Amino acid sequence: MKAPASYEDFKQLKKQLKNVVSVQKTRMETALSNGREWSVQAWKDLFVRNPVMHQFAIGLIWGYYEDRKLVASFRYMEDGSFGAENGEEFVLWEKLSSSAQGKIGLVHPIELSEDSLQAWKEQLDDYEIVQPVRQLDRPVFRMTEEEAEQNSMDRYKGWNVGSESMKKQVKKLGWRHVDDEDVLSVYEKENEELSLGVEFWFEYDEWPGSATATLQEAKFYENDGSGIVRDDDYCLLKDVPGRYFSEIVLSLDEAIEE
Repeated sequence: MKAPASYEDFKQLKKQLKNVVSVQKTRMETALSNGREWSVQAWKDLFVRNPVMHQFAIGLIWGYYEDRKLVASFRYMEDGSFGAENGEEFVLWEKLSSSAQGKIGLVHPIELSEDSLQAWKEQLDDYEIVQPVRQLDRPVFRMTEEEAEQNSMDRYKGWNVGSESMKKQVKKLGWRHVDDEDVLSVYEKENEELSLGVEFWFEYDEWPGSATATLQEAKFYENDGSGIVRDDDYCLLKDVPGRYFSEIVLSLDEAIEE
């Protein structure tokens, strides 16, 4: 009866592997959103030598960063080589491998020119690669010149939404409920990579807990880890990295659309 037992073991292994892939997919989505970076050696250990993460590595576009600024983008391929956006070999790789200065992270489309973005999309299409997480087709939101000089983002202010659905969605998207002040409900989302956070308010039409709510502004702040946000911690939007701003707007946009 070894065959049935082996088959059951195979089914269990397949189920476990599917769960592992699902968890890692969520983690990669978070890494892209938060701007997670790895040292070159840590990236090799995690994505080149790990058979599960190797499959993620070859379907995504990576960047070499110095001081959180994108220096160059590249693709890791199944044969172990590295490619540039023009389809040729990524010649900087050997130099980067010996450098202790920079780090590797997932490229966000807001960091790419339109030409670079299209070049990468065409290359993945040519190789018939479907990205394991939404990267190159990720919606991008840029702050306006007017917003850049403000200390709050109010592009959704005044919108009416269902309060229960809004609460469920922001929680699902990683926001944490921190306080209720009279008719205001306050949520926050922090980014440890950047030592930044953002607070978002919505106002119940009636108290307590009416069916509808009116959206208010979002404010970004410097996160010192104390759990306390002071008035002088709030940032002007121009001091908020473009990726972080875009991801926060995307998160709110998805919560509202649900």
